[in-house]
This record gives sequence, structure tokens and C-alpha cells, in this order.
Amino acid sequence: MIVDWLTLITEFIGMTAALAIFGVPPWLTVVAVIVLMGVIVLTAGIGRLKSWRCCSGALNLVYIPGAFLVHPPSRT
Repeated sequence: MIVDWLTLITEFIGMTAALAIFGVPPWLTVVAVIVLMGVIVLTAGIGRLKSWRCCSGALNLVYIPGAFLVHPPSRT
């Protein structure tokens, strides 16, 4: 149970950091994720839940444009 809680906390940290790149305030990210996850858990069956998990995993692609937006220094 402790590992599950720690995983959940790190997921919130990751979502907050990812959306902060695009200027979304951390409090708004946390509230939106709590509402979204609550709706998913309360309304989705197991098949739909798996689909949501795949979509949320695909959202990790947000880091690609995020990397270009922060203009990291290139090593030459």
C-alpha cells in the first residue's frame, strides 16, 4: 500500500511538472487530475479503464514538444 501511495504521488509530481512547461498552474493540474481520475474510476468498466491507461501513457509524448519549448543548450 505504501508503494502504491508513493507511485501516486510521483505521478502527480510528473503531471504537474509536465503541464508547468506549458504554463498550467500546479493547483489547476492537481484539481483537474483528481476530477478526471475520479470520473474514470466511478464510471469506467475494466475495458474502458485500460483504454484510459493507454491514453494517459501516450500523453507522455508531451515531453517531446516540451523539450523544444525550453530551448535546451546543444552540445557541440
